[in-house]
Amino acid sequence: MQFFSTSISCQTRQSAGNQTFKLLISSSRFLFSSSLNLTFCSLWQPETRTPGPETFTLRPSRPALRLLLYSFALLLDFIYLVVLTQHDDPMCGRYIEVQKVETIEKRFNVEASEGLDYQPGYNISPGQKAPVITSEKPDELQMYRFGLTPFWSKKPMYLFNARAEGDKNKENDPAYTGAKDIIRKPAFRKPIRSRRCLVIADAFIEGTTEEGLNKPFVIYLKNRKRPFAFAGIWDRWENKEDGSVLDTFAIITTVANELIRKLPHHRCPVILPEEEERRWLNIDAPVNEVIDLLRPYPAAEMNAYPISKKIKNPKEEGRELLEPIGQRIEPEQDFQIRKDLNLRGMGNPRKK
Repeated sequence: MQFFSTSISCQTRQSAGNQTFKLLISSSRFLFSSSLNLTFCSLWQPETRTPGPETFTLRPSRPALRLLLYSFALLLDFIYLVVLTQHDDPMCGRYIEVQKVETIEKRFNVEASEGLDYQPGYNISPGQKAPVITSEKPDELQMYRFGLTPFWSKKPMYLFNARAEGDKNKENDPAYTGAKDIIRKPAFRKPIRSRRCLVIADAFIEGTTEEGLNKPFVIYLKNRKRPFAFAGIWDRWENKEDGSVLDTFAIITTVANELIRKLPHHRCPVILPEEEERRWLNIDAPVNEVIDLLRPYPAAEMNAYPISKKIKNPKEEGRELLEPIGQRIEPEQDFQIRKDLNLRGMGNPRKK
């Protein structure tokens, strides 16, 4: 039994991973506090007077100062990790796009850029190049690196997700209707206004909130709606040392719809309706109108089934990763999905 042969994989919020990360943060705070105490203990050297009680005189120590500076830098690194990358809520970190270039060109009415180095991928992960259509060149299919590096960064980064709510809705309430604070995040406030993109995909994979990708599900759109587009943002980073330029992107996430919550999971990538894709790429559109598109896709038009946790390894590749190991979340009458994909979207040499 096989239901679907095209997928993207979403790295979910794993309970064990979160506990480990929180432990690292707590350890860094403890190290900083301890180092600070030790530093000042070493700075204050006892001086004995005769007669009279022991007194203390401040005597700077270079090793102690180095220890203090190192500890402070370590704390800043953790603040950077938490605030900028929002690592406490990882989500869509893998996906698949296996359609032929001609299929993508026809579906999105674009042309592949000259010399496009496109290879179908069953397990696209941060650091790999993947097909996108950008607001800068809305009529061209290009390959950008998955994992956004802000233009102002001093070194490459891999921000593969951007929360639509920004720092709002930390509890991931599916009924949330408040502000879309992505427009205020340092790494995203410029791209969301002027550097948006369509991230081409065929489906995605999500794990459960507690077990993450140890219990993954393929999630796809019904009625053979593939490829489709995630709402993405991109940025261009220049290496000051060698002058090289890096074009990167991230996928925007929102609260989970009814189907995703049945897994259960609390986040979902933003899938754009086909009629709204060009609006997303239009940088002249008012930003308040554009961010209204950052909402969950209708659950009734999606379905999911479980697969092996082998997809968890970003080095794994191949359609066998998508073999079902259980029933769909919602029953379907159409059992022609795999056949259709094999004929149309899985690298079959025949053109449609």
